Amino acid sequence: MPQQSAVTVLAPVPPEHRAGAADALAELARSGQGALAFDRHTGLHFARLMLVDDAVGPSGDPVGPSLLYTADLDGSADAHLRALADVSGAGLDRAFSCCADYPRHPDPAGRTAWLRSHRI
Repeated sequence: MPQQSAVTVLAPVPPEHRAGAADALAELARSGQGALAFDRHTGLHFARLMLVDDAVGPSGDPVGPSLLYTADLDGSADAHLRALADVSGAGLDRAFSCCADYPRHPDPAGRTAWLRSHRI
Protein backbone atom coordinates (compact mmCIF):
# COMPACT_ATOMS: atom_id res chain seq x y z
CA MET A 1 0.00 0.00 0.00
CA PRO A 2 1.43 3.45 -0.90
CA GLN A 3 2.33 6.01 1.73
CA GLN A 4 -0.54 8.38 2.39
CA SER A 5 0.22 11.99 3.27
CA ALA A 6 -1.58 15.17 4.19
CA VAL A 7 -0.25 18.59 3.25
CA THR A 8 -1.32 21.88 4.82
CA VAL A 9 0.16 25.23 3.82
CA LEU A 10 -0.93 28.42 5.61
CA ALA A 11 0.31 31.77 4.29
CA PRO A 12 -0.64 35.14 5.73
CA VAL A 13 -2.11 37.76 3.42
CA PRO A 14 -1.53 41.40 4.35
CA PRO A 15 -4.95 42.95 5.07
CA GLU A 16 -4.49 45.43 2.22
CA HIS A 17 -4.12 42.47 -0.22
CA ARG A 18 -7.12 40.50 1.04
CA ALA A 19 -9.43 41.69 -1.78
CA GLY A 20 -6.76 40.81 -4.36
CA ALA A 21 -6.45 37.33 -2.89
CA ALA A 22 -10.23 36.85 -3.10
CA ASP A 23 -10.20 38.06 -6.72
CA ALA A 24 -7.35 35.66 -7.57
CA LEU A 25 -9.22 32.69 -6.10
CA ALA A 26 -12.40 33.66 -7.97
CA GLU A 27 -10.42 33.89 -11.20
CA LEU A 28 -8.83 30.48 -10.58
CA ALA A 29 -12.26 28.97 -9.89
CA ARG A 30 -13.60 30.36 -13.18
CA SER A 31 -10.67 28.87 -15.11
CA GLY A 32 -11.62 25.34 -14.06
CA GLN A 33 -8.86 22.81 -13.44
CA GLY A 34 -6.42 24.32 -15.93
CA ALA A 35 -4.58 26.86 -13.78
CA LEU A 36 -3.95 24.64 -10.76
CA ALA A 37 -3.94 21.40 -12.77
CA PHE A 38 -4.94 19.26 -9.81
CA ASP A 39 -6.04 16.61 -12.31
CA ARG A 40 -2.39 16.21 -13.40
CA HIS A 41 -1.14 15.23 -9.92
CA THR A 42 -0.81 11.47 -9.61
CA GLY A 43 -2.20 10.08 -6.37
CA LEU A 44 -3.98 13.28 -5.35
CA HIS A 45 -7.25 12.44 -3.61
CA PHE A 46 -8.32 15.88 -2.48
CA ALA A 47 -6.99 19.42 -2.70
CA ARG A 48 -8.43 22.77 -1.72
CA LEU A 49 -7.16 26.34 -1.84
CA MET A 50 -9.16 28.88 0.13
CA LEU A 51 -9.03 32.26 1.82
CA VAL A 52 -9.44 32.11 5.59
CA ASP A 53 -10.42 35.16 7.63
CA ASP A 54 -10.13 35.59 11.38
CA ALA A 55 -9.12 32.03 12.23
CA VAL A 56 -7.13 30.53 15.08
CA GLY A 57 -3.73 29.08 14.15
CA PRO A 58 -2.15 25.83 15.37
CA SER A 59 -0.58 27.68 18.32
CA GLY A 60 -3.97 29.01 19.42
CA ASP A 61 -3.15 32.57 18.37
CA PRO A 62 -5.48 34.53 16.09
CA VAL A 63 -4.60 34.47 12.40
CA GLY A 64 -5.54 37.31 10.07
CA PRO A 65 -6.40 36.80 6.42
CA SER A 66 -4.51 33.80 5.08
CA LEU A 67 -4.45 31.47 2.13
CA LEU A 68 -4.87 27.84 3.11
CA TYR A 69 -3.92 24.91 0.85
CA THR A 70 -4.79 21.40 1.97
CA ALA A 71 -4.31 18.10 0.19
CA ASP A 72 -4.55 14.37 0.85
CA LEU A 73 -2.48 12.16 -1.42
CA ASP A 74 -0.67 8.91 -1.99
CA GLY A 75 3.09 9.47 -1.76
CA SER A 76 5.34 11.82 0.15
CA ALA A 77 4.30 15.33 1.08
CA ASP A 78 7.63 16.76 -0.09
CA ALA A 79 7.31 15.11 -3.52
CA HIS A 80 3.83 16.61 -3.79
CA LEU A 81 5.11 20.10 -2.96
CA ARG A 82 7.79 19.77 -5.66
CA ALA A 83 5.24 18.58 -8.23
CA LEU A 84 2.79 21.29 -7.20
CA ALA A 85 5.47 23.97 -7.64
CA ASP A 86 6.24 22.67 -11.12
CA VAL A 87 2.91 21.53 -12.60
CA SER A 88 0.66 24.10 -10.89
CA GLY A 89 3.09 27.03 -10.94
CA ALA A 90 0.93 29.52 -12.82
CA GLY A 91 -2.02 28.99 -10.50
CA LEU A 92 0.14 29.14 -7.38
CA ASP A 93 1.71 32.37 -8.62
CA ARG A 94 -1.69 33.92 -9.22
CA ALA A 95 -3.00 32.94 -5.78
CA PHE A 96 0.03 33.36 -3.54
CA SER A 97 1.53 36.46 -5.16
CA CYS A 98 -0.65 38.49 -2.76
CA CYS A 99 1.45 37.15 0.13
CA ALA A 100 4.19 39.55 1.22
CA ASP A 101 7.02 37.02 1.14
CA TYR A 102 6.11 35.10 -2.05
CA PRO A 103 9.04 35.01 -4.50
CA ARG A 104 9.06 38.00 -6.87
CA HIS A 105 10.32 35.88 -9.79
CA PRO A 106 9.12 32.39 -8.87
CA ASP A 107 10.51 29.22 -10.38
CA PRO A 108 9.82 25.63 -9.29
CA ALA A 109 12.68 25.60 -6.75
CA GLY A 110 11.65 28.95 -5.26
CA ARG A 111 7.99 27.93 -5.07
CA THR A 112 8.90 24.63 -3.40
CA ALA A 113 11.06 26.38 -0.80
CA TRP A 114 8.29 28.89 -0.12
CA LEU A 115 5.63 26.17 0.22
CA ARG A 116 7.88 24.23 2.61
CA SER A 117 8.44 27.34 4.72
CA HIS A 118 4.66 27.79 5.15
CA ARG A 119 3.78 24.16 5.77
CA ILE A 120 2.08 23.53 9.10
